Amino acid sequence: MRKSLLVILSICLLAAAGYFGYDYWTKRDSGQEAAAPALKRLVADKVISPVASTDLSAIWYGLSDGRLRRVEIVSGESAEYPLPPARNRSFSEIFWPQEGSDFIAQGLDGLKTVFSYFDSAAGKYVDLPDNVQTLGWLPDNKRVALVWRAADGKASLVVSDADASGYRVVSSLPWVDMDVYPSPVENKALLMRYDPAALTSKIYLFDLQTGQYKEAVKDGANTGVKWSPSGNYFAYTRQTPTGSQVWVHDMAGGQDWNTGLFSTIPRLDFTADGSRMFASTINENGKEEIRSVDLATHDSSVLYGESFGFRSMRLFVVGQKAYFIGVEDGGIYTIE
Repeated sequence: MRKSLLVILSICLLAAAGYFGYDYWTKRDSGQEAAAPALKRLVADKVISPVASTDLSAIWYGLSDGRLRRVEIVSGESAEYPLPPARNRSFSEIFWPQEGSDFIAQGLDGLKTVFSYFDSAAGKYVDLPDNVQTLGWLPDNKRVALVWRAADGKASLVVSDADASGYRVVSSLPWVDMDVYPSPVENKALLMRYDPAALTSKIYLFDLQTGQYKEAVKDGANTGVKWSPSGNYFAYTRQTPTGSQVWVHDMAGGQDWNTGLFSTIPRLDFTADGSRMFASTINENGKEEIRSVDLATHDSSVLYGESFGFRSMRLFVVGQKAYFIGVEDGGIYTIE
């Protein structure tokens, strides 16, 4: 699936990029007016958890009824990937590894949250035990880090195979409702627990081999985390009296800096090389705009201004390009 390399589409994508780049700069240098950017809808479906294919030629996404689809970025052609019945046929989220054809779907069985691992080689789902509270894929694309709730209610940080077998307890945890965010490149994970009533929600960095941990972020009512693909940075949001503010933590130096932007974790993402962060934010006029942040210099600039009049519920990046899920219809959009 995501791992397959579609050579013809890649050539077409490069050729198209070269042509349109040449056309734009030729027109600009000759005094001709280049075509104004326009909003383009790539997918009309109400999508769940979109993610780029490994070769960046397509986007995979789920539907709430349990179906899985793929759309080609260049041609716009889409196809459905056949799946066997799953207990949680109503998808609410899909956890994707960085590579491979497996995934873990989260949904509801009545009022209970259920996680199901799709084993692509066997062509079947494996329901994870009810002890699993939340999880994230490790960089080897085979194992997961998860928060495990024992029968006595106590919580542990656990590393296991994707189907929750072969698990190993890394550390006990003080709370069962902690969220886990494994590093995309190292055998480490960030954990945090957001308590709306607390003034501080610390972010902890765990070594998944030794179980040792430290406080990566000590201050603020922090509400969510997202790693950069390089693992050199992670973004996190902090609740303030004026809204959800975006901060960035530099793993090399341990410094934190305030981007000055107001957004949420679902509405920000990093470029594939991990050098920039895009965020959908609200400007001083109360309008949505997309800003680009250089993670090395901390400089921020407007990528797409408020003139597009677009409202997004999620932003994600394919390569170096931003895509959005629209608030009104839940479809996938981009700006051409």
